[in-house]
Amino acid sequence: MCLEWIAESATPQEGLAGERVLGKRVLDYGCGSGILAIAAAKFDASSVDAVDIDPAAVEATLYNANKNAVQLQT
Repeated sequence: MCLEWIAESATPQEGLAGERVLGKRVLDYGCGSGILAIAAAKFDASSVDAVDIDPAAVEATLYNANKNAVQLQT
């Protein structure tokens, strides 16, 4: 649902998120569910790394990335 809101409410031209990550490398440190990493990938970051100390969080991030059709490095 968060990604749906981002997609409906912001464009890279508005500078909310997309302009800041477009073409850049992003590190989501303490990724949890991966929502921020996924959003960065959806806004065309050149690469996205997602890390978390909790293996379950990394597993959730990979699951959510797959469901959202984005590539992340963990």
